Amino acid sequence: DPQGAEARGVPTRALGVVFPILLAAAVAETIQITGVLLILTLVVTPAAAAQQLSARPSRTIGWSVGIALLATVGGILASLHWQAPTSFFVALISFTCYVAARLVGPRLARRGSVRGTV
Repeated sequence: DPQGAEARGVPTRALGVVFPILLAAAVAETIQITGVLLILTLVVTPAAAAQQLSARPSRTIGWSVGIALLATVGGILASLHWQAPTSFFVALISFTCYVAARLVGPRLARRGSVRGTV
């Protein structure tokens, strides 16, 4: 919510410039290693899951990083165990976390710990 963030004194204009630049730099550096689809899996899905779990930006970032790390490490370990492509397991774990967040998020919202509390 840009208006709410601006009312709280968050530098929305600076963040609007810095965030896309950081995202572009991260994608440019990792695209050669992981590929386009895996980058989208590691950027979009954890963030979408994290938004279901918290309304606070700092917690959402923490959840997103944690889910991405879980998907990455879990995908690597699963591919070593089952001798299958790492990207499949990374996408599977990431999507599973998203589905779990969609199921758990509304329960957290009813308790008041997701939506409406900042």
